Amino acid sequence: MFAKLRRPRPAATAPVRPQPPAAPRRPEPSVADGETLARADRLRAALREAGLDLERLGPEPLWLADVRAGRPVPLGPDERTELVAYTGIVSTASLASDEACAEVQRQIETIPVLREMRDEGMTIHSCGEPMSASSLRAVQEAVRKTAREHEEKQSAAAATD
Repeated sequence: MFAKLRRPRPAATAPVRPQPPAAPRRPEPSVADGETLARADRLRAALREAGLDLERLGPEPLWLADVRAGRPVPLGPDERTELVAYTGIVSTASLASDEACAEVQRQIETIPVLREMRDEGMTIHSCGEPMSASSLRAVQEAVRKTAREHEEKQSAAAATD
């Protein structure tokens, strides 16, 4: 009668939660051509405008001279590594299309705004999509306005005392 109670039972397992689908991986360019070079130059210009010292990045790869001369160069692992170091980006996928390049460029444009906000004591914690430079400027101005109004109220209260 108690035999069923004495049998070992399988351990209870937690329900399996489905994993969210992985973000689609951007394709990386297989060849460096004039368009790839133009995108790399745009990103380097954006980094320069953001205040990054480009001398701290990797040197210009020698094979870029061929690309500048109009001859496409196949991108193997070594060439990708050199191109990433030269442009200061995370992967060459940012150079695969104008859309990908523009997205990285928008992110770079936020660097000076975030730096300025940090210097003023503001810290932004963004959830989800990264904020644009113009959105950050709007937040910065709203915080400044609120701080001014608070100071004015403090001054008015101190003057009436």
